Amino acid sequence: MSQILGEREEGYHPTLRVLRVDGIKRKREMYYVEVNRMEEIISFLENLPLLINKRPHAQLIREYCKSRLDNSHKSYSQRELELTREVRALNALHKGLVGGQ
Repeated sequence: MSQILGEREEGYHPTLRVLRVDGIKRKREMYYVEVNRMEEIISFLENLPLLINKRPHAQLIREYCKSRLDNSHKSYSQRELELTREVRALNALHKGLVGGQ
């Protein structure tokens, strides 16, 4: 995972935690990464090689971040609002598929 996060530039401080869920046997570790700046989010998503379940999420979030960087001082566009709705719908779908609350 450290190779995905890349070199630490000044001001680049992503949070990385390995998640282990008690009672669930996993073949692979699950990672939780928190990246806050839009430039870092885009860079992270573009350099993530093995994104399986959340690939559609990543594509939508990347498009949203690029749009906001290009239009940072403008109101949200209709496309940006649509992207947020699509991500929420995917989150709800994913939550239902994995038996979430």
